[in-house]
Parts: sequence; structure tokens; C-alpha cells
Amino acid sequence: MVLLWKRGIRIASFSEEINVYFREFKAFLYSVSQNRDRFYEKLYRHIF
Repeated sequence: MVLLWKRGIRIASFSEEINVYFREFKAFLYSVSQNRDRFYEKLYRHIF
């Protein structure tokens, strides 16, 4: 019973870490896409 409980805690903390990484990854992708849009906007204004 104690082993199952510890394993459950380990799994829960592991999924929590995955959620944190996933959130950071989504934020990173969001900032990258925003920077890319800004970059294309600058490029567009530079060309035209």
C-alpha cells in the first residue's frame, strides 16, 4: 500500500513537471510566433 502511494506521488509529480514543461513550451512557441509576425511585418515594410 505504501509503495503504491509513493509510486502515485512520483507519477503525480512527474505529470506536474510535464505540465510545467508543456506550459513553458507553449509560452515559448507563442513568443516565437509573435516575434516571427513582427519580423515579417518589418520585412514587409522594408520591402514595400
